[in-house]
Amino acid sequence: MRISRSLWVAGLALVLGLGIARAEDQATLMDNPLFEVWSAHNIGSSETLEGKITGPGGQQMVMESTYTLKEKTDDYVTVETSASMEMMGQKHNLPPQQKQIKAQVEKVDVVRVGSEEVSAMGQTFECDVYEIHSDNSKPTEVNAKLWANKDVPGGVVKMEANSPHGTVTLLLKNYVSK
Repeated sequence: MRISRSLWVAGLALVLGLGIARAEDQATLMDNPLFEVWSAHNIGSSETLEGKITGPGGQQMVMESTYTLKEKTDDYVTVETSASMEMMGQKHNLPPQQKQIKAQVEKVDVVRVGSEEVSAMGQTFECDVYEIHSDNSKPTEVNAKLWANKDVPGGVVKMEANSPHGTVTLLLKNYVSK
């Protein structure tokens, strides 16, 4: 039993960014809220999320990911991701990867639906709640609910995402704001 790699990628894509803009799509760009959250923090700031991925057959994988701000410019920030996954009793550390998060991204269907308190790391966070829906023209349709707090580097306190490949649930484990 193996959880689809595309589910893992979809989960990370939601956490790391809402899209990558192409030059020909300049008319459909929007300010990237993920860039705005990261750029408000100093280099070395980080957040660690933990959670699980459940495949369509019920297979489960536990994951932990740490996102660390490495570089800031006016047009992008660079965030390094270190992750580990555990499935069927075996833990795998993934090599660190860096990603540029641009200030502008393709428009996506993101709607603020309110605010809620979320308990994580023994604290209560006041979060803005967003619903994110991909359109059917994307390779994988994803619907997600995200609880965000601007004081947390990266902003993510909690996330739940569903796609045809399964579900991803994440919760803030730790953060360092510099």
